[in-house]
Amino acid sequence: MQQSPIHFYQSLGYGRVHEALSDNDLGKILSLINRQPDGVMVSIEILSMRFHGLRAENAYAPSNEIKELAQQTFLLADFSKENFNGHKDHAMHIVARVALTTPNNYEATRIILERMIEQQPLFNIGNHLPKTMDVLMKSNPKAVLDSLLDEEGNCQERAVTFFKCNQTPSIPLELISEWCGSNPSKRCPIVAEIISPYRKESEVYQLSKEARLLLDISPNTVEVLEKMDITRRPSVISGSHANFLEARLSIYVELENFGDSKVQQWASLKKASLRSWIGAERKWEEERARNTDERFE
Repeated sequence: MQQSPIHFYQSLGYGRVHEALSDNDLGKILSLINRQPDGVMVSIEILSMRFHGLRAENAYAPSNEIKELAQQTFLLADFSKENFNGHKDHAMHIVARVALTTPNNYEATRIILERMIEQQPLFNIGNHLPKTMDVLMKSNPKAVLDSLLDEEGNCQERAVTFFKCNQTPSIPLELISEWCGSNPSKRCPIVAEIISPYRKESEVYQLSKEARLLLDISPNTVEVLEKMDITRRPSVISGSHANFLEARLSIYVELENFGDSKVQQWASLKKASLRSWIGAERKWEEERARNTDERFE
């Protein structure tokens, strides 16, 4: 295997060459490739071509053996390297979709997530492997929640930052209830940081179902609300920031009618503060627009 550069073996994935090999034979070759320096990414490239375009009507269905090999390969992957032009992300997410369909995918999902969290520098944590992240987080939501805690059961801040930046997909309500229920005072504020606190319905922003559930089961509703950060500015925003903030006022109005006096009081104070912020932001935007117009006159 070492007589040729390892990247030469990527040709197995091109021109449907791999189709001449059974899953068992291909698995033996990939196991050898995985042992070579930089071999894991070569295996992922080959597997991505093997699994590309899988549909229910296809004659080929991955065997359990190739699924397990794909999972083992994924566990060896280096998530710290650059994702040039999205190619690495594309290949990885195709392999992940098959590798994590095994019945017992919890442990693999959690290990992969923990390695990604550990290897990604915080300055670009939200822009790395988005397709792969989506597959991972949907494959086993409990693994996502468990990775938020360290070995002592305390909040792992790096993990929370990681999931906040990667737009965590919806987690089943029953799982949130079960997971938080074992220690609601500690766990509800942690989950509050990674969920979407609101949803848009008929052009009006409302509390999300996940947010309402956390408020219902948490013994400290105000802490949960603070962690949700309802007015947090997204990384990309178009148009007026004042309009963005104004659209969130409806959430505070909704909270003013919540069946908890502490929540009602918190919402009233935050709504008044937000109105002042909107006024200041609107004034700044108008001044900036005038200055821009004057420069072009």
